[in-house]
Order: sequence, then C-alpha cells, then structure tokens
Amino acid sequence: MSEIRQDPCTGQRVLIASGRKHRPMDWRGEDETPLPAFDPDCPFCPGNEDKLPSIIAEVARDETPGWAVRVVPNKYPAVSASSEAGAQSAAYGEHRVIVETPRHDLDLDRVTPEQAELVVGAYHDQFCELAAKPGTKSVVLFRNFGPTAGASRQHAHTQIMSLDAVPPKTDATSRWLRAAFERHGENATARYLRNELEDGTRIIEGTEDFVLLVPFAASGPFELLILPRRHQASFAEATAPERAALAAMLQSALRRLKTVIGPLDYNWVFETSLPHDAEPELQYWCLRIAPRLSTPGGFELGTYLPVNSSSPEDDAAALRDAAGS
Repeated sequence: MSEIRQDPCTGQRVLIASGRKHRPMDWRGEDETPLPAFDPDCPFCPGNEDKLPSIIAEVARDETPGWAVRVVPNKYPAVSASSEAGAQSAAYGEHRVIVETPRHDLDLDRVTPEQAELVVGAYHDQFCELAAKPGTKSVVLFRNFGPTAGASRQHAHTQIMSLDAVPPKTDATSRWLRAAFERHGENATARYLRNELEDGTRIIEGTEDFVLLVPFAASGPFELLILPRRHQASFAEATAPERAALAAMLQSALRRLKTVIGPLDYNWVFETSLPHDAEPELQYWCLRIAPRLSTPGGFELGTYLPVNSSSPEDDAAALRDAAGS
C-alpha cells in the first residue's frame, strides 16, 4: 500500500511506497576495510598541521596529542568571507570544520562518552559564536559521513556554515509553522511530539531530556529525529546537562542504525533558529539523521516528492530492538 504523508512540522510531502519495502537485512552493506588510527595524508590527523589553513579553536586534553576536538577553516569554503569577494549576489559567511577526534578510524558512536560530550559542546560553542556575528541570518550545522553523503574526508568531522541570508527551506518551513500556529494555537512541533509520544508507534528511545523517533513522514529509509523534551526554539538554549544527554542519544542512534544496517553513509543536520531570531510559538529545534540508503530518481526530480520504500513504523520497530549502548 502506498500513501502520501505530510510532515506536521515542515509541510514536506513524502510518498511512502511500503509495497516496495525491504527487510532490514536487505539494507546491510558490506563490511568496510578498517581504517588506520593515523593517516599521514589526512590534514585532520595530529602531526599534519602543515596541511591545514589554520586552527581556530581546540579543546585541550592532557594526553598526546594535546587536543580532543579541533576547529579549523574549511579549505574550500562554500561561502565568501567578506564582501570584497566581488559579485553583488555572492553569499557571505564563514565555513568551518569541527574535527571530532584525533583518531582517524573512529566515528562518533565509537568514541568514549566523555569525548562525545566534548564534541557536542564544540557544536554548541561554534553555533553560538557564529550566530552572534553581525550580519548572520542563519547558521547550518551539518555532517556528511561517507562518499554517498558528500564527505570528501574519512576522518570524522562535522561542518558549520554561517550565511547572510535565510535558506529557502528555512523560509518555507517558517511559513508552514506560522500557518500551523494560526490553525491550532500552539507550536506545531510540540504538538507533533506530544502526539507521537501518545501513539508510541514510531518512538525508538526516550530519556528525561530527548526523544529519538522515526518521523511520521520520513523522506527515506531509517530517517531519524532527535527532539528535546523541553521546548527550545534554538540549539543555543541547550544546557550543559542537555548537551551531555544529546551526545549519549546521538551515540545510541548511530549504534542502532549500524546494528540494523551495518556500515552506512549518512547525513545529519541541526534544524534550528538563531537565538536572537527565535520565535518560541513557531520554532522548536531538532536534529535530523538521514542514512543514504537510496538514490533519488527521475520521479523525485520531476515532482520534488521523495519516495520512501520503507515503512516508518517497521523501521522504528527494527531500531527499538537494536542495541543502542
């Protein structure tokens, strides 16, 4: 049976083609060749600092190499650093890389809980710093892991980009959220989370601070959302204990995905307002994780209607049964 579902938080429509669904084992990739702990050609590995444009910030630690998390400029930024770049239509901002561990061979699910907390703390610090810069109208914090997800480096890292403009998706979502607020008189995402918790079908894991779930209108197989239980319009509002809880939830989400699917490429993105632009009646930040298990085809290109061949309810059931710790 196929059906078109609409995301209650963004308005995005998705074709759920459950008649084409796969069993979880059908998604499993082949085991990867283990990476070395150090790669002499990787600019993110300790000792290769001469391959970096510069170092913006570091989270220090006592053991060699002396740092746990490092922030560097993107060597090939997608935005221009200043208006001196030329064209009037140029996009301005900053493009940075958060190197999440000195180890070349570790994804976030395999580092210690303490290291994961430092990583999420660096996300928060960088987000708040860029959001506070004059002229910034949006900050996008995102991760590409694996070649099909757009990653050019194997070493675990996340990117953050500030812009002097509001992206089209953010603008469209804001309009949808305002219309939803006018219809229901409450924040759309808060209403959605309450309904999902009452239903329980797509909930994977819940803690005191966060809920992990498969979206009602997931745009692809095993897509995930992490939502804070406390209503926060901006990621900037997350407290230190909440950031630690988010780190644990992120690790759990990745472990569950890898238990069910095996090695995988994926993207994640923080969907959040800036602290100074926050409208709590409309906005509620979340973290969206999208495994790259399918490739959009001509139908999607021609319709802007994603096709998900996996049932969100079945995906949630498989992930609930998987090990998250």
